[in-house]
Amino acid sequence: MKNRRKRSYFWCGVVGLGLFISPLGYVEKAQAFEQSVPSKEMKQEERGKAVVATNESKGWNVIIKVNPYQTGDVTLSGSVSKGIRKVRLWVDGEVKTQANVDAEGNYVFENSDRFIASVEDKVEVVGVDSSYIERGRQEVSIEEGSWIYGLTVDPYTYNDTILTGTKEKNIAKVRLFVNDVICQQATIKDGKYRFTNVQAFVRNKTDKVEIVGVDGRYVRQAQELVSIQKEADSDYELSLFDYQLGDASGKRGSWTWDKNHWARS
Repeated sequence: MKNRRKRSYFWCGVVGLGLFISPLGYVEKAQAFEQSVPSKEMKQEERGKAVVATNESKGWNVIIKVNPYQTGDVTLSGSVSKGIRKVRLWVDGEVKTQANVDAEGNYVFENSDRFIASVEDKVEVVGVDSSYIERGRQEVSIEEGSWIYGLTVDPYTYNDTILTGTKEKNIAKVRLFVNDVICQQATIKDGKYRFTNVQAFVRNKTDKVEIVGVDGRYVRQAQELVSIQKEADSDYELSLFDYQLGDASGKRGSWTWDKNHWARS
């Protein structure tokens, strides 16, 4: 029993001494907790890993370059020196998103207009190593730019399955509304959007159909009313036999659908 107590006191003393001698490690862990990354992917990736201030004592000489950036730009890009594995975008003291660094040291933050709203924002690019420890930080110089919102809608015929159009650079998502109810979100590629299976939502020619564009913060910025065109008239033919009571042969005849009624031809 006495030996167990001695061992317990010994290990408690060692742990206590370690915390006393190396307070920096304790502080770094606390900072890592406070600087938690909002993205779910980043949280899972960094569980138990530190995100701390630059430790210059380890001799890192990090260079972070940022390409010119204007408000309204949808990407922010640049390059980093060797050893940086990922970069984070900080805006006004908060981590907003993360980008990978390719083999040449280049990085790109997509949808940066979602996070950078003004030239007054304090924007920084932070580089971390493979252990997710901060190794460098560079403030971004922001110039006044332009925000462009707008949508176009291609002609749509009632009962068509596809509805398409184009969107301007600062429209992040495009939604389909039918009778003021959101029904679908479009796929977007190269500035063009596309809805599929539209006929499942547009059930009547008198439906109110709108295309709505939102920005990176999901705020409505543009909308267009869809003009529903009538289907082209179709001609149908019906062939049948004349028949008289007792007639075993009959004669072949034909009928044609003429807009709103059947007519014998």
